[in-house]
Amino acid sequence: MTTPDRAMTEFLERALARAEVSVAYTRLVVIALMVVEEVLFLARRPELARSFLGWMPMGVMAGGVGVTLLALRQLKRAPRAAFRVSVALDAILILGVSLPPALSPPADYHGAFHHPTFAFFLIAIAASSLRLSRRIVRLSIACNAASGILLNVIDSAMGTGVATAEEWVIWVVGFTAAGFIADAAALRARRLVHEGASAAVLAERGRQALGIYVSEEVAAAAIAGEAPSPGGHRQAVAILFSDLRGFSAYAATVAPEKLVSELNAYLDAVVPAVRAEGGMVDKYIGDAVMVIFGVPTPVPDAASRALRAAVAMHRALAVHNEARRGRGLAPLEQGVSVHFGEVVVGNIGTAERMQYTAVGDAVNVASRLQETARDERVAIVVSAAVAEVIGTVEGLPPFRPLGAVPIRGRAAPVNAYAIDRV
Repeated sequence: MTTPDRAMTEFLERALARAEVSVAYTRLVVIALMVVEEVLFLARRPELARSFLGWMPMGVMAGGVGVTLLALRQLKRAPRAAFRVSVALDAILILGVSLPPALSPPADYHGAFHHPTFAFFLIAIAASSLRLSRRIVRLSIACNAASGILLNVIDSAMGTGVATAEEWVIWVVGFTAAGFIADAAALRARRLVHEGASAAVLAERGRQALGIYVSEEVAAAAIAGEAPSPGGHRQAVAILFSDLRGFSAYAATVAPEKLVSELNAYLDAVVPAVRAEGGMVDKYIGDAVMVIFGVPTPVPDAASRALRAAVAMHRALAVHNEARRGRGLAPLEQGVSVHFGEVVVGNIGTAERMQYTAVGDAVNVASRLQETARDERVAIVVSAAVAEVIGTVEGLPPFRPLGAVPIRGRAAPVNAYAIDRV
């Protein structure tokens, strides 16, 4: 069974279980009312209160409460089995309440067809449509029809209230009509639930497919919200850039297909490290990765998250390089930079095509600091802005001051620190 089919089946199973829970609680309420009515009835008929048959309905209803509670527990483990037990229980309850007057008919008893409780068989059949299953409807018809026939057989054996042919026709038509209505209602309700499940599965497929090209957070926001429009807002975020050293020269010596395979394997190894810290992968730029922390939902520790992710990326690359060595491939080297600052976050582009990203001087600084990591041959370069925001973080390697680092295209340098080893 494919994942969408499994998801559809699970959706329907949950819908059936919720419906059965509703039916079970409704049954408990009805039984409680019937118990009150039966107590009042026995109070008016003291001769019945002294006989076994007089208390038989109370015993049946007590058993019905117990079985219903067990069925509610069973719903969590084997829903289908609970459905079948529940449907049979409805017929047994009605039969148990109807049997005493049939076995010991009072003067005003004129047969099962004339007894008020007999109409509950039709109600039970109609109620079975709530379970959204045509099989359960048919099982309900069979159980209730069998119970009704048994009562009439007892009437014939006792010689009381023997039903006429006209009465049989009326009740057969009633059972048939109730069955057809319940069957049609269950079929229609199931189709509606199926359509809802299909829409939910398609929406999830769309979100997952969209999440391949943009971050999952942006995909979820785009699907749940209104149509996006160009524009953005100011926000303080942490930005991480990573880049493979010497990869351009390496690319010239490898077939494109092999290069893509190796690059994807590298990204599969290191990107989970930034995702684990809540980073949003903004874009892949060849072998470089730009990640933003604190979007689309702002977080107070964005800088700490980014720095932890940078360290985790290097540790993940070390594991990945061991696997590369096992395949006879040279190890990869990466440089990572982390910067914190205010940017404009939002939809950049036109109404036809937009990208959710961050724009501003902080992005440019983070990118240029990554070049510093490459030139200085250090693992991670951290701006002073990050160091000021995070302070001291346990478990992170020590910083080494780099002093004022010149930034290409920017007049003022940026104070930075290096992490040589992770």
